[in-house]
Amino acid sequence: MKKFRWNVLTVCYGGFVLCSVLLCLLAWTTDTMRGLNGQNPVTLTMADCTLSDLEQQEDGSWKVTNLDPQIVLPEQQKPLRRVDLYMTCDRNPGEMSGYYLTKPGQDYSVARQVWAKENTAGRFTFRMPRNAQPMLRIDPASVPGTQLTIEKIVLNDATPIWRYFMPSWTWILAAAFLPGLAACFVDWLFYAAGVCKKRK
Repeated sequence: MKKFRWNVLTVCYGGFVLCSVLLCLLAWTTDTMRGLNGQNPVTLTMADCTLSDLEQQEDGSWKVTNLDPQIVLPEQQKPLRRVDLYMTCDRNPGEMSGYYLTKPGQDYSVARQVWAKENTAGRFTFRMPRNAQPMLRIDPASVPGTQLTIEKIVLNDATPIWRYFMPSWTWILAAAFLPGLAACFVDWLFYAAGVCKKRK
């Protein structure tokens, strides 16, 4: 019975982690050099955006008038890496999400959806995938009657370097399977090479 080479598995896992770290460093360096990491943040107001199912009140707040209110941001000159929505609500707003495009002419779809994370009270952050177009549609609530006070929307604010190294669910899934599969393939190559050598 062939004995599995565990050192091959160690090398494959080490290589996977090393490549992951290098890719994260490359992403941080690229974003910084392109001015997408807080160097030139863009601030938008509601007047800059296209709105639907949102009705402005006398005090400046916005009332949700339907189940699907939308804030469509104007297309930007640079890619979006991070979008911060500064907003407070008079109640739980329900589902809050963003929809991005990967190429011009697409329709917004749940297949290209990102979820908001509340980092601090009143600041909701959307992290954008690297293949996203420089535009975003935000659905800020899903409960009709909710009163939203929206201060501003900031694009490409500074992201700390450690955030680039936070593992995603995709990375965790890849780490669970890819190095092991690669190790099995490499081990099989060693075995096949050994068999061929003996036959000679």
